[in-house]
Amino acid sequence: MVDPIAKVATAANALGRPIEKLIETLASGIGGLAKPWMMRRIARAEVDVARIHLLGQRELRALEAKPLDQSQTPLVVDAEYEVNDDAEPMPLLQRARARFDYQEAKRQTNVEAVAAEAAEQLKDVEEVSEEPVSDDFAARFFAHAQDVSDEDMRRIWGRILAGEVTQPGQFSLRCLDVLRNITKQEAEAFEKAMPYLFNDETGILRPRSFDDEATYGPDHPLRFEAVHALADAGLLTSHEPLVWTLSPSDTDTDFYVSFNGYAIHVKRQFGIAFGKPTSGPLTAEGVALSLAGRELATLYRDVPSNREALEMLIDVWHSANRMERNKVHAELHRVVDDAVQEPALYPPPAPAPAPAAAPAAVPAPPAAADPASGSDDGPRKPE
Repeated sequence: MVDPIAKVATAANALGRPIEKLIETLASGIGGLAKPWMMRRIARAEVDVARIHLLGQRELRALEAKPLDQSQTPLVVDAEYEVNDDAEPMPLLQRARARFDYQEAKRQTNVEAVAAEAAEQLKDVEEVSEEPVSDDFAARFFAHAQDVSDEDMRRIWGRILAGEVTQPGQFSLRCLDVLRNITKQEAEAFEKAMPYLFNDETGILRPRSFDDEATYGPDHPLRFEAVHALADAGLLTSHEPLVWTLSPSDTDTDFYVSFNGYAIHVKRQFGIAFGKPTSGPLTAEGVALSLAGRELATLYRDVPSNREALEMLIDVWHSANRMERNKVHAELHRVVDDAVQEPALYPPPAPAPAPAAAPAAVPAPPAAADPASGSDDGPRKPE
């Protein structure tokens, strides 16, 4: 396993301003000794890692060459103790000290791993705000981050620390408190919902929410149970659907609605009511993110919107044309480097017109009656 501080050293190079500010934040959050400790570790990380690997190889070779003496006292590995039945019980204060040392060593490992992830995120950042990270934020952050042992969750905490170092004020203390109580499964569910995020990060697109089972299925990230779970985790204000206005104004007839990686080109035609053109907003349905949810959603700004959901939204608008006076036509386009691409991806091309039907055949005239039969009803039976 790679020493997390080695990642800091790799990211630091010449101790650029982003890493210097990260060190200052670490010192603010976990004490003044953190700064010389981190500086020293950064300077010696690569040497330490090489030396540790060399010593590890030597010890491994020595253990392989030396047969294990079963009568010897068992070795202590990773703070897991084997108890000898004949040994005297450890005194209470010593047991308490051992527990404290184990917990604090584990917490130190967690803090270092989060700091290493933050350094990884900052290695390509050229400029950071000169505004210092709030002491309150640093204290609260490391008080929570020290108990994060899951690697994926450490990655999220590291990204938050890097974002706050880059521009203080991006994440609130409330966001830290919510994140502290989020499970790995809830974090994964939130990430899976990010392709359905509105471009302004205020809510999650969820068209046709009342046709839940038929529309989303049992494993969809926006199914009823999943939305409820995100609300319970504090990432949504509620599981109840809300309606957002997407049109610039009620009277615009030709405009674009932007999403991450896509744009919907909308053309509207208003009807006439009481001698005046009718007008109204263009809307979409979804669920609203909480403050913590909005702040955590900024970590996923590069995630493109879900094309299927946008096509579903267009379907909802088109289906309303049968009932509303306002007629809407919408097409989905990809957006690359802020430029709308052609041709439209949705709706699909109109079907080719059916070939003209061939003219109906003229019915043949009825056959003439057989004179020998003496009747128009067919031949007679012989008598």
